[in-house]
This record gives sequence, C-alpha cells and structure tokens, in this order.
Amino acid sequence: MKKSKFIAEFSDIPAPREEMPHLPLEERVGSFSEVELGFDEEGARKEARRCLSCRRCIGCGLCLAECDPRAVVYDDEGRTIKLKVGAVVLAPGRDEFDAGRISELGYRTCPNVITNIELERMLSPTGPYGGMVLRPYDGEIPSSVAFVQCVGSRNEAIGADYCSSICCMSAMREAVSLTQQIEDVHVKILHRDIRPLGKDSEEYYQSVRGNERVSLVPGTVAKIEETAQSKNVVVQFSSNGETQKEEFELVVLSVGVRPSATARGLSGKARVKLNKYGFCHTDSLNATLTGKKGVVVAGAFAGPGNIQGAICQADAAAAAALRSLGREAPVSSEEGAGSDKRGQASRREGGESTAADKEKGRGSSPHAGEQKTTPSKRPRGSAGVFVCKYGLSASSRADAEELVEELRATPDVSLVVSSEFLCVELSRPGFRDEIARAGISRALIVPCYEPTYEPLFIDAFSEVGVKRGGVSVLDVSSRSGADKQEADASRVKKWVAECLKAQKEGEKTTSQAPSHEKVNASALVIGGGLAGLTAALELSSLGHRVTVIEKNEEPGGRLLDVVPLREKDSEKDKSRKDRSSEEKRSEKDGPQDDVLSSLREAIEKAEGVDLHTSTELVRLSGEPGGFSAVLKSNGGERTEDFGAVVVCTGGQEYVPDGLLHGKDKRILTQLQFEKILAGGRLEGSSVVMVQCVGSRISEWPVCSRTCCVHALKNALKVKELKTEAKVTILHRDIRVYSMEEEFLSEALEKGVEFVRMSDDFSAAPSGRLVELKAGEQLSLSLTEQATGTRKTISADYVVLSTGLRPQADAAELAGVLGVDIDEKGFFREVHPELRPVESSRRGIYVCGLAHSPQTAQETVSQAIAAAKKASSVLSVSTGRARD
Repeated sequence: MKKSKFIAEFSDIPAPREEMPHLPLEERVGSFSEVELGFDEEGARKEARRCLSCRRCIGCGLCLAECDPRAVVYDDEGRTIKLKVGAVVLAPGRDEFDAGRISELGYRTCPNVITNIELERMLSPTGPYGGMVLRPYDGEIPSSVAFVQCVGSRNEAIGADYCSSICCMSAMREAVSLTQQIEDVHVKILHRDIRPLGKDSEEYYQSVRGNERVSLVPGTVAKIEETAQSKNVVVQFSSNGETQKEEFELVVLSVGVRPSATARGLSGKARVKLNKYGFCHTDSLNATLTGKKGVVVAGAFAGPGNIQGAICQADAAAAAALRSLGREAPVSSEEGAGSDKRGQASRREGGESTAADKEKGRGSSPHAGEQKTTPSKRPRGSAGVFVCKYGLSASSRADAEELVEELRATPDVSLVVSSEFLCVELSRPGFRDEIARAGISRALIVPCYEPTYEPLFIDAFSEVGVKRGGVSVLDVSSRSGADKQEADASRVKKWVAECLKAQKEGEKTTSQAPSHEKVNASALVIGGGLAGLTAALELSSLGHRVTVIEKNEEPGGRLLDVVPLREKDSEKDKSRKDRSSEEKRSEKDGPQDDVLSSLREAIEKAEGVDLHTSTELVRLSGEPGGFSAVLKSNGGERTEDFGAVVVCTGGQEYVPDGLLHGKDKRILTQLQFEKILAGGRLEGSSVVMVQCVGSRISEWPVCSRTCCVHALKNALKVKELKTEAKVTILHRDIRVYSMEEEFLSEALEKGVEFVRMSDDFSAAPSGRLVELKAGEQLSLSLTEQATGTRKTISADYVVLSTGLRPQADAAELAGVLGVDIDEKGFFREVHPELRPVESSRRGIYVCGLAHSPQTAQETVSQAIAAAKKASSVLSVSTGRARD
C-alpha cells in the first residue's frame, strides 16, 4: 500500500490532536446543548491526517482493524452519486422553535426554564437523569410546574401564524406523567386554547381536567423571571382580564414546530414551492401532492400535524410515488392478467388456508444463515418469552402479571421477561447480556403493535445467540379480532404455546397472509362518499379491480351537502392585503365546488371500478385474500369474492333536540346557514354562532374537528357580504390546527367577536341558552367564563355548530365485518397512531368519518393510506402479502 494515497506529508513524530471547539461557558448555563461542537471540515481534515500519521506509516492496517465503525478508509475520495429515479418523496421533517428568540420567556437566562423537548428527554428512561425529572439548577425534584403554551406558534410577529397542532396534547401527556412520577407535584398549563388533536383526544382532555393536580388556565404569558435565592421562576400572565404573578419551581415552554432548516435548499433542488412559513405548498385536498410530477411529500414538511397524520401521509406519498413510477399491483394468477372484465371480482378457488399456510406467510429472513450465533447454554429448544405490557394492554384484556406467572410454569419456556415498553428495554445497558447468559435459542415477543419493530428485535436477539429465524412476534390483536375482550391471560398463553410449537418446527407465525395462489386481487369498498371514491380510484390506479357499494341512491356522502364558499375572481381592484387574504382563504377552502363531479367523472373513466348504489353488505366470511361477501340490492342477494375490504361509510350530522332548533327559521345549523350565504343575500345584521352543540359533553365526549373552522369560514363570508354586520362566536376553545389558524387571525382582524362560555352550556338541550321572543330578535343568555357573570346577546340569526356522529348502522355493519367499534360507534383501529387505518380484523381497513371526525384533507390521506394497505394484501408479486 502506497503511503502517497492517504498521507500527503508526515513526520516521524505524531501530530497533536486537533482541539475541538466547545460551547462557551455562559451558553452552557440552563442549556441542554452539546458542549463539544464537533469539527468543521478543516478541523476534521487535520484530525484525520493526524489520526493516520502514527509515526511513519508502514501500512500495517491495524488502525483499520481497530476502528469498529469502519471510519478509516485509506484511499477514500469525495464523490457525487447520481441516481436515476422515477419518483422522489420529500420527508425532511421539521425543527422546533428556538425559545431563546423570545427573551421575555427567560429560556437563556433562567436555568429552571426548559422546553417540552427537554422535559421529554428527562422523562425517558434513557434520559440525562434516568427517567427522573430534576431541576437543572440544583437537581431537586420540583413540586410546582407551569407549562407555557404556544411558544413560537400562533404568533404573526415572528412569522408563525399557524398552530403547531401537537403542543397541547404533548403538554397534557407530560403533565400527567409528572403527576404519576412526583407524588406532590402540582402542574398548571397556561394556554390560549386547548387543542388536543386526534381520535379520543377529547376524552383524554376531559380526564386531565378531572386530575386534581393539573390545572388548565386560559392565559397569555408576558414575562418570566427568576428569584435571586431559590432560582424559582416567577411567571407574569394575564387570565380572564387580570394580570397575575405566580411562582413555580420549574417552567416548561411548549415550543412550536418550525420548517426544517434544510427545507429551503431542498425545495430549490426539487423545484417545489414553499408557503410563506417555509413548509411545502401542497394540494388543498391531497396533502402529499406538490404540483410537480413525480415529487411528493409526507409528514411535517407539508405542515404541522400529529403522528397519525404523518403515518397516513407517508402511505399516501408512497402510493403517489408508485403511480409516478407507472407501477401496478400484479393480478392474481387465478384471475388472469389478460382478463378484459371490468369491475367483475372473480370467484376464489379452493378452500380455506390451513393453519400451516397462515404460519408460513412470513418465514425466516433470506439472510438468516449469514448471522453467526453463539452456542446455547441450555438444551436446544429452550425459549424466552418477552412480554410488552403496553402492547398487551392495548390489544387484549390480559393481565401482564398473571400471564407472566402462567408462562413461567410452561415447560418449554426457560425465561420470561416483562417490560413496560420492550422496544425501549432493548437499549437498556445490560439487557442483552442478561439474555445472553440465559442461553435461549428462541425468542417470542408478546406482543408488539408496530410491525416495523420486528427487525429491531431480530437484530437484537441475533447478537446474543438467537438465530434470526428463531425470533417471532405474536400478533395478539389479529388473533383476537372482534373478540378482543375475550383475550384473557389463559387465551394469550394458548396462543403463545402455538407459536412456540411452530417456532420449534421452524415456522414463523407473525403473518396470516394466504399463499400466492389463493389471493383474490379485487377489493370491496363500502361507502361512496369522499373517502370511498378516493380509495376506489387509488386501488384502481394500483391495478386492482374494485367494487364500490353505496347504500343510498346517490353517491357522494357529505359532499352532497357542501356548498362552496370560495369567492370567484373579481374584476374590481383590491388592496394587496385584501388580495392576499382572499387568495389565502381560497387556497385552504379547496376545490369543493367541483370535487364531487370530478370524483364521479374519474370513477366512470377508471378501469376496473364498478359502482353500485342502493347496495349493502349483509354477510362476510373468509380471510385476507379470500373474503366471500353477500351483497343485497333491489331486494335480491348475490355473492362476490374479494381479497380486501375498505370501510368508508362516513358519518352524519348531529340533529339538536334543543336550543329551539326547528322552531324558528332564524335558528340554523352551519350547513343550513351556509346555503343562505351561498345565495349572496343576508337579512339582518347580527349573527351569533354557538360552538360544540352536541359535542364535548358528558354524553358525547368527542370534538367534531371541523366545526370551528366551518364557523370561521361562514363568519368571514358574513363580513364579506355585510362589512358592518356583527358576528359573535360563543365557544369553549377555538380549535383550528396548522394553517387553519389564519382563518382565526383574519376573523379577529375583521372584527368577529369571540366569547368564551362556561361549561354550563352543556345544559343547552333544555333550551335555556336560547330564548325566543315572538316578533323580536332572538336572545341568548350565557355565563361568560372570563367574568363569571351572565351575559345576554341579541341576534338576527343563531347558528348552531352541530357535530358529527357515526352512521346509525355502524354497529350492525361492524358485526357483519367481524371488527371492533369503540364506545362511540366509530370503527376501532389496531393502533391509533402507528396503524390508524387497520381494523381489528386483518384485511379490513377503515378510513374517513367512519374512523373519526376529520377534515376533507385528512379523509383523503386516510383513504389513500387504506387503499395502499389493502393493496399490500392484494399484491402478490413477492409470494406473500403483508400489512
């Protein structure tokens, strides 16, 4: 080896180490930033030359052998890699707001002021204090903690006139974690509005409100200072019109979401547009489309959102990339790729798959033989069972401790380990050594909700002597199906025994997908609304035959009730401010005026799609890849076979039984009022909108998600028709997310009044909120939260923001499908965040309003994600299907 390849100049004496730059002392105080800043390019090159200059190099290669990460490459050169690709998915993520930019909040100057990200690290078992929450200043356990919301969000002055969407839910979860960890801690969350996002988030919010040690206080923080002696933190804030000061031992700043630092450069290279905040500009209905063919986005690059939304967007982006590549899912051999039948699902041949067929669906890794193993200290066949308490509680009613005791009595099991979060336990120092000492030859994880974690378990256990083919994950949720409540410890133990037996015979049981020859590559879509038609088009574009059934006489679902409020281009001159405002609103309203007609036209032109109205599913049997469905229409029944089912049955508007609705034409729902506004004429000059009618109450603890933004759009339309009109919105919180915040800012700017109500409005169905006086204006009486006093408001119109409810027959359909619904009647998913469109029965997927209340854009992402998941069952090019 020639030294000239890797050493330009050297001497016999090794060069001293290059000094790495460090964070200045004054910046380390109260900071979680790394002290060692790393090398710049010049420093790294100097250090690399020194590292390779071990006196006179003789090319022995010892340094190469000693460097485990293989960082020493003698003759490496910088190079540019060019790849020819058919599609690009942009998912650079996001950054958090630098709280130091707002000096009044004391992040740089007060040691005991931290961010929610730093608190999250503290709470982690692998965090700086081993999972304990300690004050950075003195290491003491805090007894009073304040959360300050919207730091770097909902702030037009710093260029962030949007809601970060995740901060409220994060703060509530962290607050609850603090109360669970610290016995006497009291937590106060200072907020402008509490906006929990996601399915079941309202119930969680209500549970937090019921926690005696957590207080939710509407307020705006003006300044944060520290005391000289104790270094406690004094927060000055205004709440209910009064300025207050309160001392806390720890303050947590809920920092908002910012675009990734790489976003601007990446957008230039990919030639996609950014919005004014630096997030990617996407289609108003499909959040993955950028307007540039072959380039799609997913996750926070498209705007702030939660994990569920990111997962759905990722699936939707992958599907869009497949379309750009022109790839179609292969057709099952039993149907014949050359068939010219359109929309005709072929009959599945053969009987049911055997248990062995199911268990062979996911065999050992093709690289199983490449991994070296150490000899087992126990006889061949000894197994270890690893119980994840979180996964078990989420997929069954089995008690973890009871299951562990029963498993310890199992003859073939030599080791039983239980952990709150098994995936976290893998990284605990000493955990793998303990497994290695046990000398097991097989490992079974019971269970893990996230299928992508399986390779992590395989790699971890293979390092301690378990062959890759000897690691399995028991999918409890799929086995229990609709009988999840019956999945007790004894039943789970029985499944464990079956899996261990299959392991011993060299078969894995983590997939129940049928073999290649038995997959029927056609899909059944139940529901002909936005979600159903979108899912059908997606499945068709992926090469599958699709049958769409709609129980009503006309497809469209709730799209039939939508009245477009988008203003058409005007010839009159507008100020720059007005023009940008209208463009902004038009952009977010989306093309709702023609979306239904466009979908219908696309369905008619789509290859292999049959749409049947006045048709219902009455029976379903079989398994993924081979379902047999009995469809009823026009009084007759017929049987068709499908490989997968997508449920898109939608929801229905809540019809209030109080508030004098239906007794006066001036008392309307938002949809009814929308139709009046669409006519361009508005009688009267005062409008009062009442939020959360039939939502967020004890009988129905659900936020309907779209009511607030719907009210804001209608309020802006009123102001557009009559500038002098008085619009008042009665609310408990204004819940708009991401870029929807701009509607709220515009409404405030145009004089819309917002009055926060006390919770006693939940008695509204009795009629006490709205009092009708014959021949006069309507009169509303309520308790204002800020003052606690009764307030009376007169109005020409009272507009009720009524929420969404599941379809009345949802429970009946769930019984036919053999899947779970929740207590509220929405279809239950396997995991609310990581597997949001998968039902409790494999091969059946759910999306749209059948899943939960959501916006049109969220519905489209979910529908595409569900279609892609279904396609993974229907596609058999790899010889196996996998969700």
